[in-house]
Amino acid sequence: MYLTRKVKVFLKSREIVDNWLSSALEYMKGKENIRIKVGGKEFVVSRRFYSDIVNMFYDKEIQGLMNEGDKFIIKTKIQDFPVDDHINKEGFKFIYEGSKRGWKYKDGFIEKEGVFF
Repeated sequence: MYLTRKVKVFLKSREIVDNWLSSALEYMKGKENIRIKVGGKEFVVSRRFYSDIVNMFYDKEIQGLMNEGDKFIIKTKIQDFPVDDHINKEGFKFIYEGSKRGWKYKDGFIEKEGVFF
């Protein structure tokens, strides 16, 4: 079952990552940095971040990826998240889970009712 999900996730990643096959192969080889292309621009992301976005897209928690200039953006129903070094290094799932509970992410911090992390 686990292998079946992995294959389905990587096949689904075709819809958000232009170089889905080469990025999936880099991930399977165990590389720490994965090159992905979104909207014709190439970004280098961490292995953890790559896993988060392709799995979350498969689970329909992410609507898509886009770029604005040199910024890489994750589109969700809650808010659009510009990817910074913190998200790339630590992954996206934790921040997204917080945003589902009312926390807002901006400039490397999550905030709710005046409380920052």
